[in-house]
Amino acid sequence: METFKAVVHQRRASGTPHLTNNSYGFMYLPLGAEQPNHEAYDLEHPLNRKVREVIASGCLCFFAAGNYRSISAMNSLPETLTIAAVNSGHERIGYSAQGPGTLHGTKPDLLAYSHFSGNMGPWRPTGGTGFDTGTSAACPVAAGVATLLLSAIPNQPGWDAEMGHGVVNADAAYHLLRTLVCALVATGDDPGRPCTETSWRARPGRPEVRLRNGW
Repeated sequence: METFKAVVHQRRASGTPHLTNNSYGFMYLPLGAEQPNHEAYDLEHPLNRKVREVIASGCLCFFAAGNYRSISAMNSLPETLTIAAVNSGHERIGYSAQGPGTLHGTKPDLLAYSHFSGNMGPWRPTGGTGFDTGTSAACPVAAGVATLLLSAIPNQPGWDAEMGHGVVNADAAYHLLRTLVCALVATGDDPGRPCTETSWRARPGRPEVRLRNGW
């Protein structure tokens, strides 16, 4: 709770952070009939309300789906980005929790890689050996990708109480989607689809999409 309070305070002071990673969750839950006010079942639980306040401030909250049965508590809030785990073959890892969530049915939101050697060294709890595993490892992978995407357009205005995230721009949104479609064409994922609104400037291993309107 104190951490999320600090995030809200920092958001009000400086507009940062832009996202949080939360690699934790419940392993065992009481039955909802026995404890209906438990945070796993009560949307208005103080901790759930505080997490939603963080997200309403414009800060993305990534939560691990968990490694035990269902996705629960704040990890399953409709506003959070709930991350389950896959292996390098894009197969769901068996222990990765599945939906529906206890607070929102359509969970998880995304899957990211786990079971990798990414955190080696004497500070590692296992003594510098083994793999990073679980949805706790997958969650920061997804959060890192989101950070990369946010950095692609730096110094953009954030959220404020008067204007939210800004005025909707239908033309820009449409052409952004067209850019993504054309990128699929260029990489061969959809070679039969025409792409008439872009010009290409090749780079080694990666084409660059440029729209005629400058986007």
